[in-house]
Amino acid sequence: MTTISKQTVLDLAPILMFHPQEVYMPMDPLKFIKKSRFRRHLVSIRDQGYHKVQKKWKTSNSQHSNYYDIPVEFINGKNFRLDGNGKNRRPKDPDSSDKWQVFLQPKDKPKGAAQPTGVVPAFYYVRKSGLEPNSREVDLIQYWWFIGYNDGFLSQNHQGDWEHASAVLLNGTFIGAFMSAHGKSKFCPQKDLDFVQSHFIAYCAKGSHASYPKTGTFHFGTDVTAKNGVEWQTNKNLKPLESQPWKEYAGAWGEVGQIKDTTGPLGPWYKRWSDN
Repeated sequence: MTTISKQTVLDLAPILMFHPQEVYMPMDPLKFIKKSRFRRHLVSIRDQGYHKVQKKWKTSNSQHSNYYDIPVEFINGKNFRLDGNGKNRRPKDPDSSDKWQVFLQPKDKPKGAAQPTGVVPAFYYVRKSGLEPNSREVDLIQYWWFIGYNDGFLSQNHQGDWEHASAVLLNGTFIGAFMSAHGKSKFCPQKDLDFVQSHFIAYCAKGSHASYPKTGTFHFGTDVTAKNGVEWQTNKNLKPLESQPWKEYAGAWGEVGQIKDTTGPLGPWYKRWSDN
Protein backbone atom coordinates (compact mmCIF):
# COMPACT_ATOMS: atom_id res chain seq x y z
CA MET A 1 0.00 0.00 0.00
CA THR A 2 1.21 3.50 -0.81
CA THR A 3 2.32 5.59 2.15
CA ILE A 4 1.13 9.18 2.03
CA SER A 5 3.94 11.38 3.38
CA LYS A 6 3.46 14.55 5.37
CA GLN A 7 5.23 16.39 2.54
CA THR A 8 2.57 15.16 0.10
CA VAL A 9 -0.13 16.33 2.49
CA LEU A 10 1.48 19.78 2.62
CA ASP A 11 2.15 19.97 -1.13
CA LEU A 12 -1.50 19.27 -2.00
CA ALA A 13 -3.11 21.30 0.79
CA PRO A 14 -5.68 23.60 -0.84
CA ILE A 15 -5.67 27.34 -1.08
CA LEU A 16 -9.10 28.64 -0.12
CA MET A 17 -10.29 31.62 -2.09
CA PHE A 18 -12.97 33.61 -0.29
CA HIS A 19 -15.46 35.98 -1.85
CA PRO A 20 -14.33 39.65 -1.63
CA GLN A 21 -17.44 40.45 0.42
CA GLU A 22 -17.10 37.54 2.84
CA VAL A 23 -17.69 38.55 6.45
CA TYR A 24 -17.30 35.24 8.30
CA MET A 25 -13.79 33.87 8.04
CA PRO A 26 -11.98 30.79 9.41
CA MET A 27 -11.22 30.52 13.11
CA ASP A 28 -9.43 28.13 15.46
CA PRO A 29 -11.94 25.68 17.00
CA LEU A 30 -10.25 26.20 20.37
CA LYS A 31 -11.11 29.91 20.20
CA PHE A 32 -14.72 29.01 19.41
CA ILE A 33 -14.79 26.81 22.52
CA LYS A 34 -13.26 29.61 24.59
CA LYS A 35 -15.95 32.05 23.40
CA SER A 36 -18.80 29.60 24.04
CA ARG A 37 -20.98 28.44 26.88
CA PHE A 38 -21.30 24.66 27.15
CA ARG A 39 -24.96 23.77 27.39
CA ARG A 40 -27.18 20.73 27.80
CA HIS A 41 -30.36 20.59 25.74
CA LEU A 42 -33.42 19.27 27.56
CA VAL A 43 -36.60 18.77 25.53
CA SER A 44 -39.59 20.63 27.05
CA ILE A 45 -37.40 21.85 29.92
CA ARG A 46 -35.09 24.86 30.14
CA ASP A 47 -31.59 24.14 28.91
CA GLN A 48 -28.77 23.88 31.42
CA GLY A 49 -25.34 25.51 31.42
CA TYR A 50 -22.12 24.14 32.86
CA HIS A 51 -20.68 26.28 35.67
CA LYS A 52 -16.90 25.79 35.59
CA VAL A 53 -16.25 27.00 39.16
CA GLN A 54 -19.01 25.02 40.85
CA LYS A 55 -18.37 22.17 38.39
CA LYS A 56 -22.01 21.35 37.92
CA TRP A 57 -24.91 21.85 35.53
CA LYS A 58 -27.37 24.60 36.38
CA THR A 59 -30.76 25.36 34.87
CA SER A 60 -29.84 28.82 33.71
CA ASN A 61 -29.39 31.05 30.70
CA SER A 62 -26.80 33.16 32.52
CA GLN A 63 -24.12 34.97 30.51
CA HIS A 64 -21.73 35.08 33.48
CA SER A 65 -18.08 34.41 32.66
CA ASN A 66 -18.19 31.22 34.75
CA TYR A 67 -20.25 29.64 31.99
CA TYR A 68 -17.67 30.41 29.29
CA ASP A 69 -14.26 28.99 28.41
CA ILE A 70 -15.03 25.50 29.70
CA PRO A 71 -11.92 23.25 29.71
CA VAL A 72 -11.63 21.38 26.43
CA GLU A 73 -10.81 18.14 28.25
CA PHE A 74 -14.24 18.29 29.92
CA ILE A 75 -16.04 18.96 26.65
CA ASN A 76 -14.14 16.12 25.01
CA GLY A 77 -14.88 13.82 27.97
CA LYS A 78 -16.55 10.41 27.79
CA ASN A 79 -20.04 11.73 28.62
CA PHE A 80 -20.06 13.83 25.47
CA ARG A 81 -18.65 11.35 22.97
CA LEU A 82 -20.68 8.77 21.06
CA ASP A 83 -22.77 6.62 23.39
CA GLY A 84 -22.56 2.84 23.60
CA ASN A 85 -24.95 2.50 20.66
CA GLY A 86 -22.93 4.80 18.43
CA LYS A 87 -25.39 7.70 18.81
CA ASN A 88 -24.05 11.25 18.89
CA ARG A 89 -24.89 14.04 21.36
CA ARG A 90 -26.11 16.70 18.90
CA PRO A 91 -29.59 18.14 19.53
CA LYS A 92 -32.15 17.88 16.68
CA ASP A 93 -30.07 15.16 15.04
CA PRO A 94 -31.94 11.94 14.08
CA ASP A 95 -28.83 9.98 15.12
CA SER A 96 -28.59 11.61 18.56
CA SER A 97 -28.73 9.80 21.90
CA ASP A 98 -31.69 10.42 24.21
CA LYS A 99 -29.26 11.43 26.97
CA TRP A 100 -26.71 14.22 27.21
CA GLN A 101 -27.53 16.26 24.14
CA VAL A 102 -25.06 19.14 24.33
CA PHE A 103 -23.99 22.18 22.37
CA LEU A 104 -21.46 25.00 22.31
CA GLN A 105 -23.03 28.46 22.17
CA PRO A 106 -21.04 31.66 21.60
CA LYS A 107 -22.71 35.01 22.31
CA ASP A 108 -22.90 36.16 18.73
CA LYS A 109 -21.72 35.41 15.20
CA PRO A 110 -17.93 34.89 15.41
CA LYS A 111 -16.21 36.52 12.45
CA GLY A 112 -12.88 34.68 12.65
CA ALA A 113 -9.53 35.93 11.42
CA ALA A 114 -9.46 38.49 8.62
CA GLN A 115 -6.13 37.06 7.40
CA PRO A 116 -6.09 33.38 8.41
CA THR A 117 -2.86 32.23 6.69
CA GLY A 118 -0.42 30.99 9.32
CA VAL A 119 -2.78 32.05 12.11
CA VAL A 120 -5.74 29.69 11.87
CA PRO A 121 -5.12 25.93 11.71
CA ALA A 122 -6.66 23.61 9.16
CA PHE A 123 -6.76 19.87 9.77
CA TYR A 124 -6.03 16.83 7.64
CA TYR A 125 -7.00 13.19 7.70
CA VAL A 126 -5.62 10.54 5.35
CA ARG A 127 -8.43 8.19 4.41
CA LYS A 128 -7.25 4.87 3.00
CA SER A 129 -9.98 3.76 0.62
CA GLY A 130 -8.34 0.46 -0.29
CA LEU A 131 -7.99 -1.33 -3.58
CA GLU A 132 -10.39 -1.01 -6.49
CA PRO A 133 -10.64 -3.50 -9.40
CA ASN A 134 -7.48 -3.85 -11.49
CA SER A 135 -5.34 -3.20 -8.39
CA ARG A 136 -6.06 0.54 -8.41
CA GLU A 137 -5.27 2.03 -5.04
CA VAL A 138 -7.33 5.11 -4.19
CA ASP A 139 -6.55 7.34 -1.21
CA LEU A 140 -8.10 10.56 0.01
CA ILE A 141 -6.46 13.38 1.94
CA GLN A 142 -9.28 15.23 3.64
CA TYR A 143 -8.67 18.87 4.58
CA TRP A 144 -11.03 20.26 7.21
CA TRP A 145 -11.52 23.83 8.44
CA PHE A 146 -13.83 25.63 10.85
CA ILE A 147 -15.76 28.89 10.48
CA GLY A 148 -17.72 30.39 13.37
CA TYR A 149 -20.88 31.30 11.47
CA ASN A 150 -22.67 30.15 8.33
CA ASP A 151 -24.49 33.08 6.73
CA GLY A 152 -26.19 31.12 3.99
CA PHE A 153 -29.54 31.15 2.27
CA LEU A 154 -32.42 32.69 4.25
CA SER A 155 -33.40 30.45 7.20
CA GLN A 156 -30.49 28.03 6.81
CA ASN A 157 -28.05 30.14 8.86
CA HIS A 158 -26.37 28.61 11.89
CA GLN A 159 -23.48 29.02 14.30
CA GLY A 160 -20.48 26.81 13.59
CA ASP A 161 -19.50 25.62 10.12
CA TRP A 162 -17.20 22.66 9.43
CA GLU A 163 -16.18 22.42 5.76
CA HIS A 164 -13.76 20.25 3.81
CA ALA A 165 -12.25 19.32 0.48
CA SER A 166 -10.34 16.14 -0.38
CA ALA A 167 -7.35 15.46 -2.61
CA VAL A 168 -7.74 12.15 -4.48
CA LEU A 169 -4.68 10.00 -5.20
CA LEU A 170 -4.66 7.02 -7.56
CA ASN A 171 -1.69 4.73 -6.98
CA GLY A 172 -0.02 7.66 -5.20
CA THR A 173 -0.64 10.22 -7.97
CA PHE A 174 -2.97 13.20 -7.54
CA ILE A 175 -5.88 12.94 -10.02
CA GLY A 176 -8.40 15.47 -8.70
CA ALA A 177 -10.36 16.63 -5.69
CA PHE A 178 -13.73 16.26 -4.05
CA MET A 179 -15.40 19.59 -3.32
CA SER A 180 -17.92 19.63 -0.49
CA ALA A 181 -21.06 21.75 -0.70
CA HIS A 182 -24.13 21.50 1.51
CA GLY A 183 -23.37 18.02 2.78
CA LYS A 184 -22.58 16.54 -0.63
CA SER A 185 -19.30 16.10 -2.45
CA LYS A 186 -18.53 16.26 -6.16
CA PHE A 187 -15.39 14.88 -7.78
CA CYS A 188 -13.50 17.39 -9.92
CA PRO A 189 -10.74 15.93 -12.14
CA GLN A 190 -7.37 17.63 -12.10
CA LYS A 191 -7.96 19.30 -15.48
CA ASP A 192 -10.99 21.16 -14.06
CA LEU A 193 -9.14 22.62 -11.08
CA ASP A 194 -7.22 25.86 -10.68
CA PHE A 195 -3.80 25.73 -9.01
CA VAL A 196 -1.21 27.84 -7.28
CA GLN A 197 1.93 25.75 -7.77
CA SER A 198 0.96 22.29 -6.45
CA HIS A 199 -2.00 23.52 -4.38
CA PHE A 200 -5.50 23.18 -5.81
CA ILE A 201 -7.87 26.09 -5.20
CA ALA A 202 -11.21 25.70 -3.45
CA TYR A 203 -13.43 28.72 -4.12
CA CYS A 204 -15.63 29.32 -1.06
CA ALA A 205 -19.13 30.64 -1.63
CA LYS A 206 -20.04 33.88 0.11
CA GLY A 207 -21.77 33.18 3.41
CA SER A 208 -22.30 29.42 3.06
CA HIS A 209 -18.59 28.60 2.52
CA ALA A 210 -19.48 25.72 0.19
CA SER A 211 -16.49 24.72 -1.97
CA TYR A 212 -16.36 24.86 -5.78
CA PRO A 213 -13.60 24.39 -8.37
CA LYS A 214 -14.32 27.64 -10.22
CA THR A 215 -15.85 31.07 -9.79
CA GLY A 216 -19.50 31.56 -10.63
CA THR A 217 -23.03 31.03 -9.31
CA PHE A 218 -24.07 27.61 -7.99
CA HIS A 219 -26.69 25.71 -5.98
CA PHE A 220 -29.80 27.17 -7.60
CA GLY A 221 -28.24 30.63 -7.55
CA THR A 222 -27.68 30.83 -3.79
CA ASP A 223 -23.90 30.27 -3.84
CA VAL A 224 -21.56 32.80 -5.42
CA THR A 225 -17.78 32.44 -5.67
CA ALA A 226 -15.31 35.04 -6.93
CA LYS A 227 -11.65 35.97 -7.14
CA ASN A 228 -9.84 38.88 -5.49
CA GLY A 229 -10.91 37.97 -1.96
CA VAL A 230 -8.76 36.70 0.90
CA GLU A 231 -6.59 33.71 0.02
CA TRP A 232 -5.95 31.21 2.80
CA GLN A 233 -2.86 29.02 2.43
CA THR A 234 -3.87 26.07 4.56
CA ASN A 235 -0.43 24.44 4.36
CA LYS A 236 1.03 27.20 6.55
CA ASN A 237 -0.73 25.87 9.67
CA LEU A 238 -1.89 22.32 9.03
CA LYS A 239 -2.46 19.84 11.84
CA PRO A 240 -3.46 16.15 12.01
CA LEU A 241 -7.13 15.74 12.86
CA GLU A 242 -6.53 12.63 14.95
CA SER A 243 -4.41 14.51 17.52
CA GLN A 244 -6.83 17.37 18.24
CA PRO A 245 -7.99 17.64 21.87
CA TRP A 246 -11.63 18.24 20.86
CA LYS A 247 -11.92 15.56 18.17
CA GLU A 248 -14.24 13.16 20.06
CA TYR A 249 -16.70 15.81 21.20
CA ALA A 250 -19.95 14.55 19.68
CA GLY A 251 -22.26 17.47 20.43
CA ALA A 252 -23.19 20.49 18.32
CA TRP A 253 -20.67 23.18 17.34
CA GLY A 254 -23.21 25.99 17.72
CA GLU A 255 -26.57 26.78 19.26
CA VAL A 256 -29.73 24.70 18.90
CA GLY A 257 -31.92 25.81 16.01
CA GLN A 258 -35.50 25.01 15.13
CA ILE A 259 -34.40 22.10 12.93
CA LYS A 260 -31.33 19.96 12.31
CA ASP A 261 -30.00 22.22 9.54
CA THR A 262 -30.04 25.33 11.74
CA THR A 263 -28.37 23.60 14.69
CA GLY A 264 -24.58 23.68 15.01
CA PRO A 265 -22.92 20.82 13.10
CA LEU A 266 -21.23 17.66 14.27
CA GLY A 267 -17.43 17.73 14.24
CA PRO A 268 -15.26 16.21 11.50
CA TRP A 269 -14.06 13.17 13.45
CA TYR A 270 -17.55 11.70 13.04
CA LYS A 271 -17.91 12.76 9.41
CA ARG A 272 -14.64 11.52 7.99
CA TRP A 273 -16.21 8.28 6.69
CA SER A 274 -19.69 9.55 5.84
CA ASP A 275 -18.91 11.06 2.44
CA ASN A 276 -16.03 12.13 0.26
